[in-house]
Amino acid sequence: MMKRKKGINLFRFCVLTTVPFIVCAIGLIGYAQAADKPIEIGWINPMTGPVSATGDINHKGAQFAVEKINAAGGIKSLGGRKIKLVVGDSEGKPEVGVNQTERLIRRGVVGLQGCYQSGVTYPATAVSERQKVPFLVSMAYADPITQRGFKYTFRLCTRTGLLGVDMLTFTRELYKAHNTPFKTAVFIFDDSLYGKMLWDSIEPIYKKGGIEIKDMIFHPVGATDVSAEVIRAKKADADAFFIHAYASDGILFIKTMRELGFNPPAVICPGAGPKVASYLESLGKLAEYVYVLNDTNWDVSERARKLNEEFKKRHGIDLSGLSMFDYAGVWVWKEVLEKAGTTDREKLRETFATIEITNPEVMEVLPFDKIKFGPDGQNMYVRNTMAMVKDGVLRTVWPTENASFKWVFPAPTWEEKLQGK
Repeated sequence: MMKRKKGINLFRFCVLTTVPFIVCAIGLIGYAQAADKPIEIGWINPMTGPVSATGDINHKGAQFAVEKINAAGGIKSLGGRKIKLVVGDSEGKPEVGVNQTERLIRRGVVGLQGCYQSGVTYPATAVSERQKVPFLVSMAYADPITQRGFKYTFRLCTRTGLLGVDMLTFTRELYKAHNTPFKTAVFIFDDSLYGKMLWDSIEPIYKKGGIEIKDMIFHPVGATDVSAEVIRAKKADADAFFIHAYASDGILFIKTMRELGFNPPAVICPGAGPKVASYLESLGKLAEYVYVLNDTNWDVSERARKLNEEFKKRHGIDLSGLSMFDYAGVWVWKEVLEKAGTTDREKLRETFATIEITNPEVMEVLPFDKIKFGPDGQNMYVRNTMAMVKDGVLRTVWPTENASFKWVFPAPTWEEKLQGK
């Protein structure tokens, strides 16, 4: 009996002393696996469809940031965990963007970034708000995105109200410097939700500024013929001409303007087409001296220039205002994750709401000094620049402190551009 009892006691001793080590080992293995697991951020853009050229360059910019952050040690406050973008293709359609947002949230991403098009971003952020998931709007201008009292939406880029003021200021300075009247304007915008929101914001700014609007023309996205729109704009005979069109539509407009002999003194774009490499490549010399409101550009600082050299060696194209804001957006996520020290969505939201970012890695590729989100989620310190196409690339011409090139006005005619003038 005694021997049997000792055997049982010995068994119990082994169990009692071994199990804790096993549990501890399992826990350490689980911790190691969690530390090795990448931090997933949902990233939504139009990767297919009529605006896919923009989605592609935006993705290159965002992924460029991911690679740099991970190569430098990842998120140090979380044991060096790496960042991973999980891509959602909106196809440029609001309903698809909503579906992608829901899919990524179900997957368990810590938050979202996107969506470039305001018409997609507006409903996508409504989904993330209901689900209480932080959403960083790296690029989408429509004012209402941050005017709904949302707590989980934060916008890094500008908004249409600020865009309209800066574009009007630039145009006045451009025309005044060349003793040219600027009293009337004609606008051509795409008929997307964003195009209409943009117009709703810009119209009162220009009217209040004393500018007579001779005509406002909406065009369908993905048009195959824009002759009627160009003829209307030419007949309006305004001092200044403004056009908002995505890359493929913008290319068609410039070619049609040349065919119909419409030579305005300046083509001024509140974003879109000229920021995309395919626009510049397809139009060649016809794109020269087109102006575009640009969130930032590769020439705004020495750091941005060096970054662009590395990017261009890899992809064969320059960083644009669009891709640089997606690049900066991923860096914002890095700063938020570092400060929060957690992937808990609610803690991340709280960090977004209070963080002030001055890290040169982020700020030296942007034309302002600090990032801080206001109570409405809008970046309080954002400022716009204007760029001009010169020798097939965008060069910053305004404001003066950010300029790397002098503007040209009036622009040569289309035929003169083709002759190299």
